[in-house]
Amino acid sequence: MKYFNKSSFKFSTEPFPAFRCSLIFGRNKRDFAFIPCNSQVEEGFLFDDCFKVIKTKAKGTIMIVDGKESSNRALCFLDGHAGFRGSVSLIKESGARILSKCHAGSACEETMSVAVVLEIGGYIDFHSTGRRHNEVCRWTFNGDVLVDTIYQKEEYDIMESPVEDAEEI
Repeated sequence: MKYFNKSSFKFSTEPFPAFRCSLIFGRNKRDFAFIPCNSQVEEGFLFDDCFKVIKTKAKGTIMIVDGKESSNRALCFLDGHAGFRGSVSLIKESGARILSKCHAGSACEETMSVAVVLEIGGYIDFHSTGRRHNEVCRWTFNGDVLVDTIYQKEEYDIMESPVEDAEEI
């Protein structure tokens, strides 16, 4: 399993080892998420192919533990940011399993951080709006690297719309 951190999730050991995300935007506009970690972490980074993500049988807790993952997947911590006076949301995912989500904002800014496991070819789409933009950011795992592609919302809608069956003349 590969590891990518492109978000606000940071590793800390207090009160227990975990990747934590804390978003604070003024009074009462906050969110917090964490994923416990029982794996070798060095300076906030996990080593590729030395960990796996599990769900415990007793309580259903999702954890990162030591071990060899046989599949070629990626644990990704990703962010989506809104423009000025805009919003951000998850609109689509494929080949992805969202483990945790942290979402907070104020009148002027907004952020969403997610922890997700992506299969090869899997992707996750963030839609962000603002005063001067309306775009979709697609994060795709191709087996080696994590690729981000930005689409204008109109372009994205055309790309994602189903093709109608047409009769050949």
